[in-house]
Amino acid sequence: MADVSTGSDLAARIRHVALGAAIGIVVSWLGYFLITPLIAALVLSATLIGVVLSLYFYLLTNTQNAVAAQSNKLPSAPLKADDITTAGHNLASSLSTCASNLSAIKSTQDDAVVTLSDAFNLAKKPRG
Repeated sequence: MADVSTGSDLAARIRHVALGAAIGIVVSWLGYFLITPLIAALVLSATLIGVVLSLYFYLLTNTQNAVAAQSNKLPSAPLKADDITTAGHNLASSLSTCASNLSAIKSTQDDAVVTLSDAFNLAKKPRG
């Protein structure tokens, strides 16, 4: 399995993408001045799509290689029932905290709506 890409591999890929982008831009300008702006727009669009796809595939490959390399480093110790139970308790505690925080946020929002509604109704009353 391939390792995570090195810095020299990254530099080589950047050089290739930059060269392709430069050639695409030059061809686009030539198309603009010598043929038609539509051809220039098509060439420039293809160049930009090529640059984005090159970056996407590089990141995708690099991420997959990093995940594979990391999974090879992880110890393969079996999980114990106590570990699962502890994780479940920690998760339940976190969810309980989240629920109480969301309840407090909702209460604050309801109070703000009531306050704004009262202020709006007061502002609508004629002064006299």
